[in-house]
Amino acid sequence: MQHGWGKNSNGDLIHAAAENIGITTNVEAEMRAIPEAIPYCGNKKMRKIILESDSLLMVKIINEAWKVPWVIAEEFDELKQEMTKLEVKTQHIYREGNKLADYLANLAINSIEKTTFSSYQQLLSLGRKIINMEKAQIPSLRCRTKRILQHHAQRC
Repeated sequence: MQHGWGKNSNGDLIHAAAENIGITTNVEAEMRAIPEAIPYCGNKKMRKIILESDSLLMVKIINEAWKVPWVIAEEFDELKQEMTKLEVKTQHIYREGNKLADYLANLAINSIEKTTFSSYQQLLSLGRKIINMEKAQIPSLRCRTKRILQHHAQRC
């Protein structure tokens, strides 16, 4: 699946898209989603962009900290060319901070058509809830419970 979304400086949704692209790697999916976002921003006259991805690999590759895997080298060259037209800052965001992207990915899995949203009102209630929680700065926490190992429980 390919998915992505954008917001303005107030946190308002300006564009979101999700598409089922079949079976592929996460790197290839990210490499298809990011190049869609850059020209969209350019066409809408957005010149200063913060590109956030929960793929640390893609962030490191775009920031030229890591080498480009051969499987996406051609697409990466095209992406870098598009990015030179804009002022793009690329940064990593934890998955908990990118819940709308997960929501869009789940939509894409269950759809055969590309789904796009150009406003908050077009989102289904779960998508609106995610945006509202982010704008209200309600934290999304990842909690792990520690399981008591059976042999440990027997010693007690």
